Amino acid sequence: MDANALHFRKMNGLGNDFVVVDARTGAVVLGADAVRAIADRKEGIGCDQLIVLEPSEAADVFMRIWNADGGEVTVTAKAEGAQLIVDISDAGPGVAPEQRAEIFEFGKTTKATGSGIGLPLSQLIVEAHGGSLAYQERNGRGATFRVQLPMEVVF
Repeated sequence: MDANALHFRKMNGLGNDFVVVDARTGAVVLGADAVRAIADRKEGIGCDQLIVLEPSEAADVFMRIWNADGGEVTVTAKAEGAQLIVDISDAGPGVAPEQRAEIFEFGKTTKATGSGIGLPLSQLIVEAHGGSLAYQERNGRGATFRVQLPMEVVF
């Protein structure tokens, strides 16, 4: 993938650089090697995440989020009745069965440098908006977290 031929928008927020590519009308095929080259701050565009918006018949929104190291996360969003359903999935090791009961507890982490506040804080924010955040099993193919939010104003 030639970064010079890639139409993109580069943004900065919360200390991260993001490159957003809208591929809903034209195919953009990227692999981990191409993402690492694009993310390279000396030879490429330079970014922490590359976000590719892709067409989808199964969801209202589908985006593939690549980290600078080539790791990938997908996000789908769709309306179901009066609910917005957002699925965030990766292809990592998933969550071990013995850890699932406590992943939403403050201070619990599976990462060597983790603080244990990300998932519990996310759950509190989603619940404050009348929704839910839950882990879904992917049979060893990574993790999916589902956010369900009402599409009405909740006070």
